[in-house]
Amino acid sequence: RYNLALVELGLHHFEAAAQLLRTTPQFPAAGFNLGVAECQAGAYENGLMDLAVNAGPRDAADKLAYNKGVANLRLNALDGRNNVGTADQHFKEAIRLNPTELRYRMARGDALMAQRQYAEAQKFFKQALDETSHPALYARLGQAALATGQYEDALEFFNKYLASSDRSQHLEALLGTAHAAYRLEQYPKALLFYRKAVQVHAGSVKAHLGLGNTLCSQHNYRDAARAYDMALRLDSTHQHAHLGRAIVSFRLGEFKRSVRHFQRAGDAIDPKNRDHYDFFVSRGFAILRAGGRGQDAEPHFLTALKLDPKSPIAFAGLSESHIKAQAFRSALD
Repeated sequence: RYNLALVELGLHHFEAAAQLLRTTPQFPAAGFNLGVAECQAGAYENGLMDLAVNAGPRDAADKLAYNKGVANLRLNALDGRNNVGTADQHFKEAIRLNPTELRYRMARGDALMAQRQYAEAQKFFKQALDETSHPALYARLGQAALATGQYEDALEFFNKYLASSDRSQHLEALLGTAHAAYRLEQYPKALLFYRKAVQVHAGSVKAHLGLGNTLCSQHNYRDAARAYDMALRLDSTHQHAHLGRAIVSFRLGEFKRSVRHFQRAGDAIDPKNRDHYDFFVSRGFAILRAGGRGQDAEPHFLTALKLDPKSPIAFAGLSESHIKAQAFRSALD
């Protein structure tokens, strides 16, 4: 059973390996490999607990540090606990013990990115590329360039990666190319790469969402709606997909559907973000056009006016809300 678990671990079947190791008579190596499998399978807290009491053989110290780093980094992404620095220290230790292992270097760069140390991450990825020449590092450099608004550089890095035979970062490179092209207002190229992404990686919510956003920006609302619907089939709770579907539904005159999707957009709409002004105006008018109450629409127009105090359309919406609520005096004011 233990040997079968090691085979599953080697094949990256981490959940299957963990299940086998949980039913294996415990000894230090089994406990250590269980911790590794759990860290890689997503059971991060259990993995950290197992690794805390089963450090493994001395020649696996780099593997121990790396998996502790992975668990801490993923936990930070999941629930926002402030342990990226801890992850970074583990990755540095793994690299010190085994400087030739590429995944340790990529993980350290990811930790720097998570701490928004983008310039340091770029420097680190470039150094690793000089030493290993692995094409996957071009994709990481592209992500770092995207984060700092260096869109032309990002395109160059992603192109170099996509020209290679490596496919470990294929989806990220397609999406990164599409995003950089969109930011550069190269919309046909952005659409081309988003479409490639959904064709090759049909299960990617990000790919369908990016395609929907780009189509929406080009006023192709019907196709955008289909892209958002696909994203929501893959993840019915995705707030940005609900926001996109709410906007295109409003543009298409599907006001009741728009209201429903706005209700599920949640934190995707930020009342402090000036760029979100149009979302609040659209939501207010969607409520009114769907036959909703004026007092339900009013708060959204008020938020829009906080973001743009001179907006005539927000004032018009607020006045219409008051009229509908039969607050004629407020409407005249």
